[in-house]
Amino acid sequence: MSAHHSFATHYITNELFEISGVVTDVQLRMPHSFYYLDVELGNGTIEQWEVEAQSIILLRRMGINAGTLGIGDEVQVSGMRSRDPGRRVMFANEFLLESGERHVMYQLHDDSTPQDSETYLADEDRSSLNSSDAPLLQRISGVWMRRSAGPEDVFNRGGNSPMPLNRAGLAGRATYDPTNASAIDCKAPNFPALLYAPYLIRIQGSDERLIIDHEYYQVRRDISLTADHESGRSPTEFGYSTGRVDAGVLVIETDGFEDHPAGLASDWDGNGRGADIPGSSSKRLREEYTLSVNNQFLHLDLNVQDPLYLTEPYRAKRLWERAGAEVIFEADVCDLEISRRSTINATGTVID
Repeated sequence: MSAHHSFATHYITNELFEISGVVTDVQLRMPHSFYYLDVELGNGTIEQWEVEAQSIILLRRMGINAGTLGIGDEVQVSGMRSRDPGRRVMFANEFLLESGERHVMYQLHDDSTPQDSETYLADEDRSSLNSSDAPLLQRISGVWMRRSAGPEDVFNRGGNSPMPLNRAGLAGRATYDPTNASAIDCKAPNFPALLYAPYLIRIQGSDERLIIDHEYYQVRRDISLTADHESGRSPTEFGYSTGRVDAGVLVIETDGFEDHPAGLASDWDGNGRGADIPGSSSKRLREEYTLSVNNQFLHLDLNVQDPLYLTEPYRAKRLWERAGAEVIFEADVCDLEISRRSTINATGTVID
């Protein structure tokens, strides 16, 4: 899973940092939560630390709720420290309770984790589902949970973007300002970044329409399956989408996007890698969804074009697993004060 903002920009991602202390306050909020600890040093001095963690929704799915860690509890926390050595702020990767109970936010090193969705399930036959009598839109309907494709998908470690950025794209990424990013003001990420978020999606299909709800920022896509694709319409934030089923593949094509400072990638996703990448109104997105393994896995092959910022189309893969009946699709309501605090804490910069 990735953070609401860039790990690479705000935190030291290649070093694990550890503290032990007593909990003095807990704030389970959206899009991030905060724990406050008193940490006793060897000389008896007490330091106050602020520990940033995932949203209340994601923590709950990891088994952490309001009663897991309370005021007065002792806890050991490992994770990433702020890049500013003068600030006692960190982002939690793991909580070790006094009882021995352990809660891991991210699996940093897991050799069994696939590096991409093509490698994962590479030996299974995706066409085995195409023999099903049920229509694809019926079988694809339901709630889906993002499946990690390995450490690079989990932690944004910085470095160059895998997108084929042209000179304008490189310049746009270079001008990224973490204290002025759209996410600070609770503005939803765009596509394809939304397809990288570690939150649920809910798909409802019929003969005429496809509704895709994103738990992250409550973005809803209403996709016509009967209308012809039109061009020349006024741009909108998430563009205009049409869909069709073609030989067992759900194809969604979207254009009509607005210019967006993070239109191609957000600083937290695997394409932005620490910086937003702008997108233009010329952006085109093509998504191809296929089902596999008894309708339990949903593969996405995506193709994004933007001649203003990319030298050529960029292709990538995503993978979802069908969520169990016990997994609840929730509303992710962004808290502006908390969203801004994430950046203030890590950078030390006051945001007006």
